[in-house]
Amino acid sequence: MEQRSERNFGQVINTWVQTVGILIAAGWAAYTFLYKEILVPRTAPVNISVNLQLKKIGPGGSQMGNKENPLIAVEMQVSATNPSTRPVHLLSSAWIAWGLVVSDSNSSLSAEAANFVINSHKGWGIQRYSKFNTEIVAVGSLFSDSVLKPNETVMRTQMIYVPAEIYDSIEVASVMPTVVRTGAIELEWRLNEKDQRLDPILYRVNAKNNKTELKQKPDDGYSDEESGLQMAHSSSQVSLWEFSDSSTAMRASRTSVRAGPR
Repeated sequence: MEQRSERNFGQVINTWVQTVGILIAAGWAAYTFLYKEILVPRTAPVNISVNLQLKKIGPGGSQMGNKENPLIAVEMQVSATNPSTRPVHLLSSAWIAWGLVVSDSNSSLSAEAANFVINSHKGWGIQRYSKFNTEIVAVGSLFSDSVLKPNETVMRTQMIYVPAEIYDSIEVASVMPTVVRTGAIELEWRLNEKDQRLDPILYRVNAKNNKTELKQKPDDGYSDEESGLQMAHSSSQVSLWEFSDSSTAMRASRTSVRAGPR
């Protein structure tokens, strides 16, 4: 009887050890799954990359026979990629194009001006022998997509048409705002004609659908940690110069455009 009791007790202990081992293994598997599939993706950084390229195409098409006012076509190719492991939700994206007219200059390039431009963090530049006047020639929305899945890329091509004898170059800038949680942020774009730019107006939306405007930070940026708000910027510029004997005469007949900051 004593040996039988010892065997029964040993079997009970062995059963409990096996059960505990199974529970520990199941708990570890569940933790590993939750950690890899849920916790890590939720905390992974989101970094949308936008690539914008410009290419001069024209003159051509129906404007070939219009010698008084031929048009030049500029092809804009833009793509956005989500390299992260999380889906990214797209707010309304936008692009704006300026026509630039360059004129001769022989002003001094002071260290004070150079230091200001370099440390502005705005992508500005100054040149000693040229200055630029700009005006808006086109604006638009980038993509109609509302979400980018992990490792997904969206692309589009847009044509911009401008007179052949007015501008020396075309510059385009794009902005793609993204969030990781939908419904918390709303965005509207406003064309600022005075400063020749597009201004984003952002609102934080609560559960009762009440809106509170997000204030711009001193560095011209916006932040909202709850929604994971980010803005991806991209810009490109293409020359419209023609390398021919008639190029000098064409540039000399250009009409002037008003100056303005971008």
